[in-house]
Amino acid sequence: MTANASETSKARNGEGSRFFACLMPYQGGYALNMHATYSKASGAFGTATLVATLAREFVGNTNVFIPNTIKEIVAGVKATGAVVTLLEAYP
Repeated sequence: MTANASETSKARNGEGSRFFACLMPYQGGYALNMHATYSKASGAFGTATLVATLAREFVGNTNVFIPNTIKEIVAGVKATGAVVTLLEAYP
């Protein structure tokens, strides 16, 4: 089973995060692989991009959604009573 999701709250500022999850059955259990990408516009290609680039210096960017989302997914799976082992995660 696969699932895709996007975090687009800052899309108008040229930022976004995308998530892909794949649940695979294995002998003795399941493996859930999650991948995330973060993108942002940069440079002075237009007024909106320039303003967004400058604003990020003061308010940060949305790449913080990636580790928080992964933590929430792990917590949600654990809440079902499943045994979860996180092998590797976003820095």
